[in-house]
Order: sequence, then C-alpha cells, then structure tokens
Amino acid sequence: LKNGASIETVNQRLPEFTNANIEIPPGFGGADTKASDFVKYSTQPITDLQLNPRAPAGSEMKPTGSMEGVYIFSAIAGLILLIACINFMNLATAKSTKRAREVALRKVLGAHRSQLIIQFLGESILVAFIGLILGIVLVEACLPTFGEFVSKDLYFSLTDGMTLMILSGLVLVVGVLGGVYPALILSGFLPARVLKANKSAETSGSASLRNVLVIMQFAISIGLIIATSVVYGQKYYATTMDPGFNKNNLLVVRDLIRNGSRDQRDAFKEEVARLPGVVSASYSFDRPSSGNNSNRTVTLPDSDAGILIGYQSVGYDFFETYEVPIIAGRNYSREYSLDGMPSGEGAEPGDQLQGTMVLNEAAVRRLGYASNEDAIGKSFSIGVGQDIDADMTIIGVVPDLNFQSLRSIIRPEMFAMEKDIFSNLTVRFEGNGSDMASRIEQVWNSMITTVPYRYEYVDESMAAEFEAEEAQSIMLGVFAGLAILIACLGLYGLASFTAERRTKEIGIRKVMGARVRDVVQLLVWQFSKPVLVANLIAWPVAVWGMLKWLETFPYRMDTWMLVPLCIGAGFVALAIAWATVGGNAAKVARSNPIKALRYE
Repeated sequence: LKNGASIETVNQRLPEFTNANIEIPPGFGGADTKASDFVKYSTQPITDLQLNPRAPAGSEMKPTGSMEGVYIFSAIAGLILLIACINFMNLATAKSTKRAREVALRKVLGAHRSQLIIQFLGESILVAFIGLILGIVLVEACLPTFGEFVSKDLYFSLTDGMTLMILSGLVLVVGVLGGVYPALILSGFLPARVLKANKSAETSGSASLRNVLVIMQFAISIGLIIATSVVYGQKYYATTMDPGFNKNNLLVVRDLIRNGSRDQRDAFKEEVARLPGVVSASYSFDRPSSGNNSNRTVTLPDSDAGILIGYQSVGYDFFETYEVPIIAGRNYSREYSLDGMPSGEGAEPGDQLQGTMVLNEAAVRRLGYASNEDAIGKSFSIGVGQDIDADMTIIGVVPDLNFQSLRSIIRPEMFAMEKDIFSNLTVRFEGNGSDMASRIEQVWNSMITTVPYRYEYVDESMAAEFEAEEAQSIMLGVFAGLAILIACLGLYGLASFTAERRTKEIGIRKVMGARVRDVVQLLVWQFSKPVLVANLIAWPVAVWGMLKWLETFPYRMDTWMLVPLCIGAGFVALAIAWATVGGNAAKVARSNPIKALRYE
C-alpha cells in the first residue's frame, strides 16, 4: 500500500473491482446478479502467513506454522519451569532448619525482616540468573538440531533489546516465584524460640505446603505423560487405519495436465506400463491426501431437487490399480462405448446425453437406494454444459474410500471416468520403490523436457498428513521426560533431607527390630501418597483436555483407551518415584544405628 493508505479502503472496493473485471455467463442468475455475489476476495498481512494463515492447510504461498502450537508448547515450557520453581521452594523451605539459627542471630544483631527478605530473594534471583546462563548455552548447543527437527531456520540473538528484556523479566519472575515463600518463611523465624530450643521453627504448615507442591509437580508430569501417549496413539491409529484401498507400493507421477506433458501423456503411460515391476497404471485428476473436495449436483428422476455429491475424475483401471473391489455391478470397461462421463463437446442446449457412473456406498445411501444392488441400473441427471444434461446410469458400487484426506470424513462420492482432464498417473509396482521412481524418471526425461519430474509415494503422502502430530508426540515425550526428571530431582532432594532429619528415628526403629525393608517401605510410602493424589488430579484434567483435542479428528482412537493410558501413566510416575526415593531410603536403612544414636 501507499504510505498512509488504509487496507479498509482496499477491502471496501474489492466488490466493485470484482464486478468490473469478472463477467457472469449468459443465463447465470437473474438480472440483478453480480459477480461479487459469488466471488469473494479478502486481504491478509504478509506477517500473518506464518502463524495465522487464513487459507486451508497446504494452500498458502509458503509452509506455515500454528499459533495454537506455539501457545501449547509455551504453556508446557511454563509448566516445566513451574516444576523447577516448586523444587526450589520445597528444598529451600525444607532446609530452613539449617538456616534457622543464622536468621535468629542476624535478627539479634539488628537485621530487619525486610532486609532478610531482600537477601533471600537476591539469592533466589542469583540462582535463576546462573540458570539463565546455562540455559543460553544449552539453547546455542541444541538450536541447530532442534531447527532441523522442526524444519525451520531458527536463530537466537542476544543483541536484540526485546529479547534481553524478556530474559531479564524471566529471571526476575522465576527468582521471585521460586524464592518469595521461602524468604517469607525464613525471615519470619522468632530468635528467642529458635535459640532457646536450638532447633528449627518450622511449622506443620510448611510440611503440608511441600506435600501440595510435590502433588502439583507430579500432576503436571502425569498429565504430560498422558498427553504424549494420546498424541502418539492417535497418530498411530490414523496412519494405520484402512483407507479403503491398498496404499502400499503406489507411486503417483504428477503434473501430467501441464503444457509440455499433456500431449505426451498417453505415450508416457504406455511406456511406464511396459517397465519391469509395473503391475498396473491408471490416470486420475486427484491423488490421495490432496484434500480436494470437488462436488457436483445431481438430480434424480421425477425430482427437481439437486443433491450434492463428491466428484472424482478417474481413468480406466483406477480401481484395479488401487485394489478397490467392486462390491456391486461392474467396473468401467473399454468394451462399452458409452462408459464414463460424456464430454458435451458438440452438443446443443437441450440435448440429453448418456453415460455411466460408479458410486461409493455413501453415495448410494445419499441418493436413497435400498441397497447397493438396488442402485445398479438406476440413473440420475448431471449437468455437462450450459443447458446440457446427461443421464448417468449407475453400473457399479465400490466401498467407501478415504481418498481426499485422513482428516476428512468419508463423503458420498461418484467416480467419473473422463477422457482428458487427468493430472496424475498412479503406478502400482513390485520391488524397490526408489528403483521404480528412477526408471520412471528416465522415461519422463526422454519424453517430456519442459516440465520437471515430480512424484510421491501414496503411503508417505498419507503419513505426511500427520507430520505435525509426529513432531508433537516426540516433543511432548521430551517435555514429559524433562518434567519427570526435574520432579525426581526435587523428590530426591526432599527424600534425602527427610531421611537426614529422621536419622535418629530410623536408628531407634532398627534397634527395636525393624528390618531394612520396613524402613524403606516407611519412607517410600511417605512419598507415594502425594504421587497417588497427583494421579487423582491429573487424570480428569488430562482426559478432558485430550478428549477436546481428539474431537478435531473425524476418525480417532477409541476413547476407552484413555483409561489404560491414565493407569499406565500413574504406574510410571509411581515407579519413578519409588526408584528415586527407594535407593536413597535403602542407603539410609543400611547405615549403622550406632552412628545415628551416638549424636549428642
């Protein structure tokens, strides 16, 4: 736009522009019909292309991202950071017994509580700053690998003012969040009580808070484990579900409708069919997972109501190539001259042409026939030109195919055999796919010189629809593992501290006859209770969130699978907690009780 121009001005003039430049065909609409009644243009900022695209997936001018994905993984990163802050709070409050006399002596020597709060917050912020330095080092080390994983060029600059502000804010937020409660607790110790008793002034409230924070840690970790399992399960379900045809050993050669390849199309197909290892080859306008949603309106006899049916243009041998059975009637055959869709070329308005059509089972139901066999021989009308219709006799019925996209629900569809609008050649082959692609490329280059050779394997293109879920499952797995690791580090620290505080108790228990196993069970059970409670919190929240996510897929894994996934995630978290606490507990339980009881 010119400087100072408003995009709203452009948007307001788009209908006028459309009406001035697009001509409505004669007889189309009424006298007041305008082109802008049917054609709508819209504008969008270039900066919206990456994370806020408005066009359907895959149809923008460049590969796009997802703002939703940014929000999700930013939230997960925030939750992991929260787990780390909880660790800091837990360990700081737990170790308050070691600093109780220090605080008391500082207060006796004249320190104010505000000064102590500032000191402890300063220590927390310093720890966060050191963590930031290590984090920057890790980012620089991992960024190339991570960028390759997400197929994006990523860079990290410390010279940008906004980046420095964000990092500074992050250090302050993490430092204050992790240290504010310990600072308030430590600075609140009463000198007389601490020095008189020669022990900590810790209350039961601090211990209860630590348990609540441990529950939060493991609830987050268990939720991430469940989310990872569901995302992977849905990806596996979608990529292994039966699309209605055999997707293996299929190669699609593209761009056969372009100038420079269209004239050689039939000769190219014949040469390809002669190659060793080629089982069959067939034309089609579309290819699997292209997302095309072409529709045509058909009219049944004795009815004026139009019925919208999906439309696919296919060639001879299409169903044989894709190994789709004919479940009623017959397939298209070169023995029948009227088979397929009439072109309408040379026909006059008012002419009634004849043709044949193959439908899927959903289309049979949509047209109201009692059964697949009942539909055979019936006919409907379809437009093939201006005021030119064709009576199409149903000659065959095939199963419902998920041809457009595994993300789309199977629709009523007719497979029209046409003669001259094919863009793709599908080849079913035996043997090595790479060798077959190379042999076909040699044929292409020898016959077609002005159009680049482009091909794809059907199974790979269908799996590519779920590349985002594949990446999400891997990233969620890494995040879940990181969350569990950080939670276990905190749990190990708490377990070590608890065992240290209960050293004399454990010594007395052993003197009284307790076995190592009894002591281990005692300590393990103490930390198992928060994990069990965390499961009760994480399960309903994770199930609710993943059910919402699964609703975005027309075909999804059975929801009852969430039950074993939740139970499995709970057992994994519990086992990790046992392993974390058990090793330390066993070490303490094996120690000589004399050493514990000899103190003081």
